[in-house]
Amino acid sequence: MSQIFVPPKVARELAEETRRYEADIDRVCHSDATCERWTYELRKLDPYLRMVKAPERPVLGLALVAGAYHIVRDNPTAPVTVTPVVNNEGLPMEPPGSLLEKLKGTDLQNAQVRRMREQVAEAERVAAVKQDEVDTERRVETAMEHWRARTQTRISFDPDHRWTQNAAGRKAASQRKAG
Repeated sequence: MSQIFVPPKVARELAEETRRYEADIDRVCHSDATCERWTYELRKLDPYLRMVKAPERPVLGLALVAGAYHIVRDNPTAPVTVTPVVNNEGLPMEPPGSLLEKLKGTDLQNAQVRRMREQVAEAERVAAVKQDEVDTERRVETAMEHWRARTQTRISFDPDHRWTQNAAGRKAASQRKAG
């Protein structure tokens, strides 16, 4: 991988800005019993992971959801990564039990997880091909039905739906409706 040259002064400024950001996260967030329990479990997955809780009021300049738990990864060579624990509406929630399973499912260094993701991708690809075949078959059937309706004359022998293409048929149909 090629590296981009960054002047030493800019590199120092970026490193200082990163340290300030990390210090701000540590300064405003706190750890409660839930955080301690989850940090213990998260560290089993990755020694750089921890859980913190953001203050109830928003903090400008920080990627925090007010009042929410956050998973923090203290990256050794990059700024910290902060991920809030929120529900589908983006509102804070208690960390669910399935959170660890979701995190384990995103661990791309685990060969078992990579194989599982490949299997899921293959199953999705096969399902998409089958759905395409079903859609194509449905379109062909619809086209054939329209073609037959235009090119073939059919006379219904069902007494409820008599032939009404001439005057006598229309008269008989209207009499049935009236009577």
